[in-house]
Amino acid sequence: MYVFSLTGMSFSRFAYRFMAIGLMALALFLMIQTQTVHAANCTYASVGTNDWNTAGNWSCAAVPSIGDSAIIGAATTVVSGVAIDVNTLSVGSVSALVITTNNLVVRTSSTFAGGNVTSTSGTMTFSSTDGSASTTFVGGGMVSSTSATLTFRGQVAIYNSTSTISCSSCDMLFTGYVTSTGILNLGSGVATSTGGLRTDGGGTVNGQSGTLSIGA
Repeated sequence: MYVFSLTGMSFSRFAYRFMAIGLMALALFLMIQTQTVHAANCTYASVGTNDWNTAGNWSCAAVPSIGDSAIIGAATTVVSGVAIDVNTLSVGSVSALVITTNNLVVRTSSTFAGGNVTSTSGTMTFSSTDGSASTTFVGGGMVSSTSATLTFRGQVAIYNSTSTISCSSCDMLFTGYVTSTGILNLGSGVATSTGGLRTDGGGTVNGQSGTLSIGA
């Protein structure tokens, strides 16, 4: 057995190996704790400005980012000109997230309880990592774009007849199954549903000069 001396103390090779494993475990623990601390539920709470990118407008005292849940309560309008990348998004009744420029990414799930998200440029991507409903409409609500590409990864569930997904001159991609009792406005772009589309209870699909491809 080899024995080394360090500051007057003796350590065997086994002790050094044990110490190295302990340090690695500590580093992993600290990394997990850091990620946990940064994940937060952020509710928009501003009464003075409607700017998304102002940390003081959020209950978590920071602008929501990757890993965070962004919650916009009832009767609230939020305007953003910066890139948005969050874990989940919830928009309450008679509320709106207005994206004037740049992109929106929601990594896990989105819920629209009568609220709207509108965009005039960039892309909007609603994703799901576990295969469950990535985008859910209850009590109305709308996702609307004039030129931003709309992508819905995972299932889309539209449970209200007034809920709308609209794309006037842009393309839409649905990779999961779409169930709708609401309204899909295809506009003049190309809409593709690789997972299938079902309309129930008066659900409608409207098109102008665009095309709809199902199961492609």
